Amino acid sequence: MPKDKTKDKTEIRRSLLQNFTFGTGMVHLLSAMIATIVSYVTNMNDTLSLQRNFVVWPADGASGPFTFTHATGMSVMLRWPVILFFTLSFVYQIAVSVPDMEYTRNHLWSMYYSGCIIHGVQPLRWVEYSFSASFLMVLVAALNGVNDFHFMILIFFCTWTLMMLGLVQELYAKVYRQSYMSSVSIKADSTYISFMIPHFTGWILHAVVWLLMWDKFVMSVNETAPGAWVYAFFGFVFTLYTSFGIVQLVQMSCIYVELMKILPDEPVVQNDPVGFYKAADAIVERHSYQSEFAYVSLSLVCKSVTAWILFGGIGAAASKNAFS
Repeated sequence: MPKDKTKDKTEIRRSLLQNFTFGTGMVHLLSAMIATIVSYVTNMNDTLSLQRNFVVWPADGASGPFTFTHATGMSVMLRWPVILFFTLSFVYQIAVSVPDMEYTRNHLWSMYYSGCIIHGVQPLRWVEYSFSASFLMVLVAALNGVNDFHFMILIFFCTWTLMMLGLVQELYAKVYRQSYMSSVSIKADSTYISFMIPHFTGWILHAVVWLLMWDKFVMSVNETAPGAWVYAFFGFVFTLYTSFGIVQLVQMSCIYVELMKILPDEPVVQNDPVGFYKAADAIVERHSYQSEFAYVSLSLVCKSVTAWILFGGIGAAASKNAFS
C-alpha cells in the first residue's frame, strides 16, 4: 500500500518544529537563569515606585480650585518582568514540545497541540504572548519615564487584549473558512477586510499603545538630545515587537488569497466538496506550520534580544540611581 505523502510531510514538519521549539525553550531557561544571577550579583537598584495620581476637590462649601496630587501605589523591581518574560517563554515552549516527543506521540496534549497547528489555530501561543508581551510593554513604559500606577495597568491590559485579538483572528478565520464551505456561501460574498477584522482591530490597539510610548520617548529626548544609540535602542525594540504582528498579517493574507483561488463561484456542495476540503486543509496546514516556525524563530531572536536590551537599559538606569 503506497504511503500517504501528505502525512509524511506533516510528520517531518512536526518533528522539525518540536525539536526547534524545545531548543528555543532551553535558551529562554538559560536567559532567565543568567538574568536572575546578574541582577543579584550586581545588586541592581531597580525598584520603581509607582504613583497613583488623583485630584483633591475643594471641601463642601469651600471655594478655590482643585489640586492635583499623588500617593505611592506600589514598588516594582524591574528585573522581575524580564525574568518572568523569559520564564513564561520557557514554560510554554517546553510544555508544547516535550509531550510531542516520540514516546508520547499519542498523548492527548500532543494531539491537541498538533491538531491546532494543522487547523491554523494555536491558543497556547497567544495565552503565553498575552502575558510575556504585556510584561515587555511595562518595561518599555518604565524606561520611558512612566511611573503612574493606573497608566501601567492600562498598558498591561491593552497589550494583553492585543495579543488575545491574535487568537480571535485565528478562530475567526477558521469559522470564516468553514462558512464558505456550506451550501449557502459563495465566493462573491467574501471580502479581505471582513476576513481580517480582528487582526486589523489589533493593529489599531497596537498603534495607540505605541503612540503613547513614542510621545513619552520624544518628550524625554527633547530634554537632553542624547546620542544616536538611544534612538536606535527604542526603534529596534519597536521593530522587533511589531514583527510578530507582521507574521500573522502575512499568514492570514496568504491563506485568504490561496483559498479564493480554489473557491468555486457556486456553493461548494454543488461542485466537489471532498476535493475542495482537502485542498483547503493543505493550504491552511502549510501556512500554519510556516508561521509557527516564524513565531518560534522570533521567540528565539526577537524576544531574547528585546528582553536583553531592556534588561541592559534597566541596569544602566539603576547604576545612575534613576529609579530612586
